[in-house]
Amino acid sequence: MFTDYAENAIGLPERLFPDVDTDSGEYRFYVMQNEIAIAVSEYRYYNGLTQTQLAEKLGVTQAMISKYESGDYNISLKAAFELFDKLGMRFSCSIENPSKEDYRPVKESEQQTISTKYTKFSHGPADDMTAA
Repeated sequence: MFTDYAENAIGLPERLFPDVDTDSGEYRFYVMQNEIAIAVSEYRYYNGLTQTQLAEKLGVTQAMISKYESGDYNISLKAAFELFDKLGMRFSCSIENPSKEDYRPVKESEQQTISTKYTKFSHGPADDMTAA
């Protein structure tokens, strides 16, 4: 039954990687892979599709569906958005910024380096990297 599968998947990253720091990017990556695997599996299950049928719908191979469902595939962000768009699902991820107290002051000698590094990301005055 699918609920058994989903319940077993909860906490899977902690069981597979007990030595990984749960605050690390590596751990959050494993959690995201696990969530993608569950979402694809749930979609297929609740729509009564085989892996082959879902693969045909998405234009991928059955082996790729198996990799999605097992979490054994490092899907790119672009591919994840495209995958979930095709499934009629919304894929999102978030970025958390530390509070202002957690930022270390930028030394004057580092300001030019930082300014140069982030220029390519700037889209105008609203993106000014200086603090108010």
